[in-house]
Amino acid sequence: MPRITYSSVSKPQPDRLEDAIELARQAGKLIGRHGAECRLLAAQTAGEATGTFVFTIEFESVEKYAKQIEEIDADTEVRDLQVNMTRSSSPIVTLSTALSNELPLAGTRKKGRGSVIEVHMLKAATGRFENALQDLGTVATLVEKVGAVNVQAFTLTAAGTLSGTIGISIEWPSVGTQAKSGLIWESDPQGAALMAGMLNGTSSSTLLSSAIYRDVPL
Repeated sequence: MPRITYSSVSKPQPDRLEDAIELARQAGKLIGRHGAECRLLAAQTAGEATGTFVFTIEFESVEKYAKQIEEIDADTEVRDLQVNMTRSSSPIVTLSTALSNELPLAGTRKKGRGSVIEVHMLKAATGRFENALQDLGTVATLVEKVGAVNVQAFTLTAAGTLSGTIGISIEWPSVGTQAKSGLIWESDPQGAALMAGMLNGTSSSTLLSSAIYRDVPL
């Protein structure tokens, strides 16, 4: 079933990096006891977003989201933690939040987790959403051939000006594997065609941003 993910982007206060990570660990433990999976991603190569953290809460389905989010909202320890995050003593400053809804990709996707997460955000061309989703499916198949796992296409909601955009997240076992994957956009005919379309403006979507994150163990 399509997954729902809540994400919160934050920036650590000066000299508070370790405290920011510890805060995420506390949040992960409190929220995790309600059944949702939490992760902390550090933006490593992400343009203006470099140095930020993304704390994610993944729900297995819409039904699980509806049930678990009510439990989380009613958890007094979670609420206390949320209040503390708004104080001047907090180790982080929250920059944005969003919900993402998984978009089903054709075929059976490889499961797993990687230590390096590559994320691309796009805007589908008018009237070409289905084509854009098909292209993302092609990307998933190509990157899985060279080691990617847990490839997920999604659309953002409740994300401010980014609402309605689509994205793809790709997980890699190592930095080297992710770096070598760039060769497929030259060596594979399908990959080369997708890259050419993106560069010459004939693609089904327009690239808005790209980023590479590292998974921070909680």
